[in-house]
Amino acid sequence: MKEKLFKVSKALLITAGLLELALSQVHILMITKLFTSYVGFYLFIFVIAGMLVLFNLSSMNVDNSGKMKEFLMASVAAIGSGGFFVYIAWTDYLTQESIMIEDIQMSVIMISVGMLVYLIGTGAIVASYAMHEKE
Repeated sequence: MKEKLFKVSKALLITAGLLELALSQVHILMITKLFTSYVGFYLFIFVIAGMLVLFNLSSMNVDNSGKMKEFLMASVAAIGSGGFFVYIAWTDYLTQESIMIEDIQMSVIMISVGMLVYLIGTGAIVASYAMHEKE
């Protein structure tokens, strides 16, 4: 059970990290329409933290939790920077009359889904290690 949970979570997190990197053009297009200049920095942190999650997962297996601290820090960085990115985009939408919901909708949805995947995947990875430690 724990091996299957770990493998599915690992595949889900790797897919999410690669998709966020591959589809970052959607986010960049949205950034060009916003008035807040530092929103791109949080997108950069989100994508880089996703790549760190991916790289940490590549060296982890269910029997070896050597990279658990780094993995958790990268996951927290990805979730936090993604949340702040969404917050900035939504605040800019609410305060600027020239920004339409269509301008930010796809990017906000993609980042929110990515954050949810990181949260669920990280929880499942931690749970699989906890099940392994009980044995």
